[in-house]
Amino acid sequence: ILDVVKVFGNDYVEIIQKARDERWIDYYPHAGKRVGAYSSGCYDTNPYILMNFIGDYNSLSTMIHELGHSAHTYLSCHHQSPINCDYRIFVAEVASTVNETLLINYMLEHASSKEEKAYFLYELLENCVGLIFRQPMYADFEHILHTWAQEGKPMSAQMITDLYMSKNAEYFGPDVTMDQYVSHSCFYIPHFYYNYYVYKYTLGMTVALAIVSRILDGDQKQKEAYLNFLKSGGSKDPVDLLKDALVNPLENQLYDDAFHYFENILNQFEELI
Repeated sequence: ILDVVKVFGNDYVEIIQKARDERWIDYYPHAGKRVGAYSSGCYDTNPYILMNFIGDYNSLSTMIHELGHSAHTYLSCHHQSPINCDYRIFVAEVASTVNETLLINYMLEHASSKEEKAYFLYELLENCVGLIFRQPMYADFEHILHTWAQEGKPMSAQMITDLYMSKNAEYFGPDVTMDQYVSHSCFYIPHFYYNYYVYKYTLGMTVALAIVSRILDGDQKQKEAYLNFLKSGGSKDPVDLLKDALVNPLENQLYDDAFHYFENILNQFEELI
């Protein structure tokens, strides 16, 4: 992880090292410990991490993801007043996804075999499918449910599952066979029990792909703009924060680039296998 994040410079690396030295991370699995991974804290505490690390790649990816959140919170709290330190949900997944994307690029660069490279390309494809394809489907489904509720339309479990099945069929197309139980899987997705949460994952991924590709190309201006973004907390409107970070979420080009990136990775994967 330290090798991955050194691209941001010594100050950022020191924060990650501090997280280990000062024991911010509760990482051992044990009986009764909740699943998932979280970064949390207050203005005058460290941004602690709760997770279950079992030594595989997913654990490593989860850890660097949560450290992205923690570094974002740490920098925001050290450069903003208490009233401006909290960043909005709109930008909450940018720092974590940037770290995750940097990690997988590092693993691809250091892959020692064709099979290992194929594994990490597949992981990257899965991330892209999950974040820039599936999450918009979730958001579409969620928006329709909220619209029904706002209109006072009576809803049943059957209506909800039928809608979810139709959205899956619409987004994945006729070449993907839908299991009958797909329609019921909407009930176990915890984010649907919040108000409009899932869209930020798509935003985080598209922004992260742009930021990472520029930084890895040696764009010093992009690196400085990104680090300033991490220090900005909630001091501006989220869209303006991203514009300052040189990634404008209101431009279609950002999303076109993300899908072309996915296409490029898919072509690489197909050539490899």
